[in-house]
Amino acid sequence: MRFANGFRLGRVMGIPIIINPSWFLIFALVIVALSSQFSRQYPSWTAWEYWGIALITSLLFFASVLAHELCHSVVAVRKGIPVRGITLFMLGGVSQISREASRPGTELLIAIVGPLSSLALGGIFVGLTLLVGSSNAHLHGVLAYLGVTNLSLGVFNLAPAFPLDGGRVLRALLWQATNRFDRATLIAGRVSQSLAGALILGGIAFALVFRPFSPFTGLWAALIGWFIFGSATSSLRQQRQDQVLRSLRAQDVMAPTGPAVPSDTTVLRAMELLLLPPSQPCLLVTSGSTVLGILTFNALRKATKEQRAAAAISSLTTPLHRLRTMAPGDTAAQAVELLQGAPEGIILVAEGPNVLGAITEETVSQRTRTMQRLGITGR
Repeated sequence: MRFANGFRLGRVMGIPIIINPSWFLIFALVIVALSSQFSRQYPSWTAWEYWGIALITSLLFFASVLAHELCHSVVAVRKGIPVRGITLFMLGGVSQISREASRPGTELLIAIVGPLSSLALGGIFVGLTLLVGSSNAHLHGVLAYLGVTNLSLGVFNLAPAFPLDGGRVLRALLWQATNRFDRATLIAGRVSQSLAGALILGGIAFALVFRPFSPFTGLWAALIGWFIFGSATSSLRQQRQDQVLRSLRAQDVMAPTGPAVPSDTTVLRAMELLLLPPSQPCLLVTSGSTVLGILTFNALRKATKEQRAAAAISSLTTPLHRLRTMAPGDTAAQAVELLQGAPEGIILVAEGPNVLGAITEETVSQRTRTMQRLGITGR
């Protein structure tokens, strides 16, 4: 199944596994690199052998990466934090945990279990490598590679830089020490940016100095540094937004819905109403004084020419029972959580039978951006 960020491979322990298209590139590169390594290390092997063993080893390596992420996800779920899925991509894997932990001890546990699982796997594979010895060259090659890479993966992820697990461990410890999540995020984010900058500059310098021998190593380090810097910056930006959201209510981030229109209104007329200023996220579809549902831009965009010419909007209406609603006094942070996976990407703000407005990602972003530009971080 195709998703916005990749292909759904299946579920493991109820958690969706998604393959990002960039993963196929790194998977192919790992196979090529391993086949080259095995051909040098075991010159007696045939081409079929070193390519085949490289393929098997690559699959097992990414299975190890998946096991690392599963440990994060399983602990998060057991701590009551939903997990949307695990995505494998060019730089490894990421667990899509729906929200931050509410306590530093929980974040520490979720973060540390991944590197510990990699270190444990690495130790097991190294032990098996020693046990097998030279009795089976094929198995020895696979186990030795998996041992070294898992140990390296565990150690690397303990580096104190977002989005690596070590960055989250650092934040959890700072959070515990300062009792302030925002302060801990700021310090950990700045540390991450500094380390990422050093990695970028060091990687570029390494690539230039050792260009005739191994330019790829330095460029790869610079790419990882760039990714870490971007993720740390994103975390700091998200923290500033969260700080604003905690001070706002649903009524502060909603936009008025368009005029209520009868369900027998034509699609063409509804399109005209949605185009009228001011901008509105949806129209309320009614029958008498009863709200039946909403009509969105997305639904109108999908309408056929025949529907636009003669059909009533009832055929394009999203029923009220399918939509998520909240009270005007609920927090804006709750609204952001509810928006994840919300039908039509809209939440209605209602007070009793009266619909007061609608919340979308755009309405939230507009309000928080405005407050940040004015230098308002809370009230």
